[in-house]
Formats: sequence, C-alpha cells, structure tokens
Amino acid sequence: MSEMWYVVQVMTGREADLRELITRCLNRELLEDCFYPTYEASYKKRGQRQIVQRRLFPGYLFLVTEDILAVEQELRMIPDMTKVLKTGQEAIPLTQAEQEFLEQYLNGEHVLPMSRGYKSGDEIRITEGPFAGYQGQLKAVDRHNRYGVISLKMFGRNVDMRFGLEVVGKV
Repeated sequence: MSEMWYVVQVMTGREADLRELITRCLNRELLEDCFYPTYEASYKKRGQRQIVQRRLFPGYLFLVTEDILAVEQELRMIPDMTKVLKTGQEAIPLTQAEQEFLEQYLNGEHVLPMSRGYKSGDEIRITEGPFAGYQGQLKAVDRHNRYGVISLKMFGRNVDMRFGLEVVGKV
C-alpha cells in the first residue's frame, strides 16, 4: 500500500495548533506528514512591503499516511477535531491529479511562492514563480493587494484558490 494524502476539516484559524497536536500525539509510524499548505503574500505594514504566509486552504489539514483507518482511530482522541473528508463511510484520498498539482506548485515546506507577471491588454501574463506560463483561467486579480485567484477541482468540488501575484508592470 502506498502513502495517500487525506484531508481533515478543522476549525479555521486552529490549523497550526491542531497540526502540532496531531504530530505530537499520533504514532509516527502511522503518519508520514501532517501539514497545511500556505502561500506567500505581499502585505503592506507601516508603508513597507513584507512577504507573509497565508493559508492556502483555510480550515483544512493534509495527512499523508498508508493507514487512514488507524489514523482515524487515533484522531478521535484529539479534542476539537472535526472530520476526515469522506464519501459515505469511506475516507477519500486526494486524487492523483490533485496531489500532483500540489506537489508541482508547493515547495518542500508546503509553501506556494509568490508569482510575478505583467498586464498585457486585458490579460495577466505570469512570467516568474510557480505559476509562470500557467495556462488556466485566472478568476480574479487584485493588483493592489497582490494576489490572484484560480478555480480548481479539489476535495471533490470546485474551490477558489488564492495565491500571491505581483503585477510588476504593463506592456
């Protein structure tokens, strides 16, 4: 059996606390990794731009395991846990395409680095970062707050994913 990625829905804002609790309390032989992906965002504070990390999917943790049934048993002992995403009674892992998408764009620390691009007419062309040359449709771009939004199929439904995008100029 190979390691699969599963998604646990948790209370938004408690991802870091629950991640630490899970990694401390669960048997390390059962759980390969527990993380919440983040993206780099540009944030202006006191007139200075800073790069900060924001949660890519607020309210969700990702578990990497070969034995989700044993992990679920141990998760029941942790307070404030909500649920592993399921179809009926069966925990469903991310699809191969969903997992590959995340592996392609996230770095080794589960962070989606900032992308950069320029405006060309009505289009935004991404030239640097993980989304350089991205051919998908941008759902929204906020040049002032420096982020873009794409819609993708994740967790068995369409999800809007925000990512750091700095538009550095016009052509």
